[in-house]
Amino acid sequence: MHIVHCLTHSTHGGGQAVPFLLIKNLLRHHTEIRHTVVLPSGGIYVERFKNIGIHTVECPFNKIDPFNFFHIKPLLTSLNPDIIHTHGRGAGLYVRSLPKRHAAARRVHTHHGFHLPESTPGNIVFTISEEYLLRNTDRIICVSRSESEIVEKTNPRSRSKIRVIPNVVDSESVRSAARSGANEFDSIVSLLPGKFVVTMIGRDDPVKNYPLAFSAAREVLKKDTDVIFLFIGIAQQNMLLNDLRHQYPDNIIAIPSMANPLPLLSQSSVLLITSKREAGAPLVMMEAACLGIPVVGVRVRGVSDGIHNEHNGLCVEYNSHSIAAALLLCAGDPELVKRLSKGALEYSQLFDATSWCEQYYAMYKDLL
Repeated sequence: MHIVHCLTHSTHGGGQAVPFLLIKNLLRHHTEIRHTVVLPSGGIYVERFKNIGIHTVECPFNKIDPFNFFHIKPLLTSLNPDIIHTHGRGAGLYVRSLPKRHAAARRVHTHHGFHLPESTPGNIVFTISEEYLLRNTDRIICVSRSESEIVEKTNPRSRSKIRVIPNVVDSESVRSAARSGANEFDSIVSLLPGKFVVTMIGRDDPVKNYPLAFSAAREVLKKDTDVIFLFIGIAQQNMLLNDLRHQYPDNIIAIPSMANPLPLLSQSSVLLITSKREAGAPLVMMEAACLGIPVVGVRVRGVSDGIHNEHNGLCVEYNSHSIAAALLLCAGDPELVKRLSKGALEYSQLFDATSWCEQYYAMYKDLL
């Protein structure tokens, strides 16, 4: 069996981490499968896949260019896969647009976040496009029950093709990554002792809603200046960030990007999530659980799925006042944080990467 995985991005992110974990486990348990990964150049996952012995082909799935369509057909023909698994919107658009007569392999697609455009015209175009692309797709993988619900609602005809395989992380790999490279962050870690550290990790994207996090941080710091906010993934030129940093220079640490943020996450008191929506429990929430870090998250689809309120974190209303109140509650109650931390570790025991991998293997076998 030859599986070609097509990734929309090669930079740090869940849409790349999930297939990487999947392929690593398939290599370990099913050596008869041959893998090829097609992904954009320049990102950290190009080398990561090469380092585990995977044949990689670089292709700009992350850029909209009509000429790319002319390259995809000969590329896939030369690779001669049995199954093509596309990950993310860009790769899904290019590959699933090909009629089946041009690429006879069975096709699997994972959205890694089924987000409808916020504008009405964009919403209509996206829905019509998905209706067409569904014809060339044999399976749709939804990474959470909430994602499957919105996919079905948007396109009821997809119901028979959906397979729900909830995301997991490898707990031991997370803990190992949190220990590796810790010395690189000594200058930051030295600022944290005795402080209550709130960490937010996410790309600088409107969906992650950094402005809401900044508003909540300002409310917290008006009442408690012993709190440190660590934002990982935010652009340094962000005006709202710079205003907040100017007002509280000793309490705001911002890092634009980081291949491995887990050493810093492991030094945190809580993880903050202010996303407008998520496909399922974000991977960073699961990584935090493996490290015993509780979550303060907003009550929206995907985020609330992974928070068992007052067990592994606090799930609050979608406004800065509720977020700030929850953070101040945690900052002032070490016993609460300790109890939530214990709950987070208990939650992480549910993650089983081997069983998760076997669900994918069974699905691939079934398709053939």
